[in-house]
Amino acid sequence: MAQAPIPHVERPVYFDGQRLTADDLTDASDYSRALRELHNRALHGWGVALGLAATGVRGARTVRVDPGFALDCAGRELLLTEPCELTVPPTAHPSTWLLVISAAGEGEPVEQRAGECETDGAVRLIDAPQVRWLSTAREGKGRLRKGLDVVLARAMVQNCRLKFDLDLGVRNELAPPQPFVAAGHTRAYETHWDEWSDGAGTAGVMTRVSTAEAGFNSVPSYQARLGGERSNGSDVIDGPVRIASAGVDEFEFYVDLSGYLAGGGGPADLAATARDELGWHVVWMAVERR
Repeated sequence: MAQAPIPHVERPVYFDGQRLTADDLTDASDYSRALRELHNRALHGWGVALGLAATGVRGARTVRVDPGFALDCAGRELLLTEPCELTVPPTAHPSTWLLVISAAGEGEPVEQRAGECETDGAVRLIDAPQVRWLSTAREGKGRLRKGLDVVLARAMVQNCRLKFDLDLGVRNELAPPQPFVAAGHTRAYETHWDEWSDGAGTAGVMTRVSTAEAGFNSVPSYQARLGGERSNGSDVIDGPVRIASAGVDEFEFYVDLSGYLAGGGGPADLAATARDELGWHVVWMAVERR
């Protein structure tokens, strides 16, 4: 991977009465840009930061790349402001290609003005990135420059069409997706408990815990504990807990009271005691990988 050197920068300063030239003002812009690029590569790394979704299905002759933002390993900002459509590489034999985005030079002039003494020049540039295909079999100048070419997708091409859907597993993401974490609890003295038994000597109480407010898109990894009192007069009511039937928006929470019940004790309505006298409730946390 190419490694950009530490830049040599000089900060422009001005004084009253100074005659400013285009070079003076450009130097000021270059100073800020050089430090920003150094900041990007030193503190943020490189890869896709936002958007740049690539879509293409089996049999398609074109692929689409949505607007987005990426950084290359030199700290340059690759900002695609409009969606673009690329034709699948025109090759008949099976081949593998990478869809990449990279910096495209010094920028494209979008406004020019006339100056004094018959001068003219560009006063506005667009630093539009280049979105293109690179063959994985190509050597030399046309091969992938890791870090400078940010990979968006991989394609298998045959007969000028996609042989399969685009492979997005090779994307260079700036940061991996962060897990979604949510937590909650049921209300003390309001949680509904039911008695349960498996018919083989294991029994206790259970409740169904709703996690719908978290808005999970897939089944998360749940953790939960039992809240509330354990003492009921001279009795201590407690036992191991477990989670069952975990779903996107609820799970079942079981308290195994077999050991307590085996002693011959226990209130007549164990579920009511858990709710009304002990205030048993469920405190939970869940992590969803996205």
